[in-house]
Amino acid sequence: MRRLHPLPLLASFALLALVVAPVNAQYPSGGMGGRMGGGMGGGMGRGGMMGRPGRMNLPTPDEIEGPPTPAAMDQVVTFHDNQADEYAQAYTAHMDSTQQVRDSLRSTMRAMRGSFQRHDRGAAHAQAEAVQHSWKELSKQDKEFEKALKNILDKDQLKQYKQWRDDQQKAAEQERRDRMRQQFGGRS
Repeated sequence: MRRLHPLPLLASFALLALVVAPVNAQYPSGGMGGRMGGGMGGGMGRGGMMGRPGRMNLPTPDEIEGPPTPAAMDQVVTFHDNQADEYAQAYTAHMDSTQQVRDSLRSTMRAMRGSFQRHDRGAAHAQAEAVQHSWKELSKQDKEFEKALKNILDKDQLKQYKQWRDDQQKAAEQERRDRMRQQFGGRS
């Protein structure tokens, strides 16, 4: 009987972990009610696989949810005068225009997880490509929303917001690493 060497098997598990773990990610919502996660396209919640060579460009669940709700944002920065109304209007318009894509991404991500669980790599790969394509477009829109915050918030508020966002990114990345270690027993 031929004995299998453990290194190729471990390498296969590691490769699978690079694809599956972010797909299964369930990042916390931040505990403040509403959408508080790392989530706004492209640069905000890098717990997913963005920007890494040879990896899928998949969003985290918080990124799919989009920017913080007005109530959540009010806990990140202290609004002055009519800023809360301005943010709420911008947020509502942005979410209305992107809701269909967000719903589609959520559905495709669920289907992709199901395909992985059924070990249907072909279907999972096709679904991941669809997610990647939709996410690329949505993340551009989310980045534009974030850029427009300079028209609503003052410099100190923008600084507070960016610090909060960076903290959310770090926490999401640490959670991803911890989950990888837990699932695969080693460094990630």
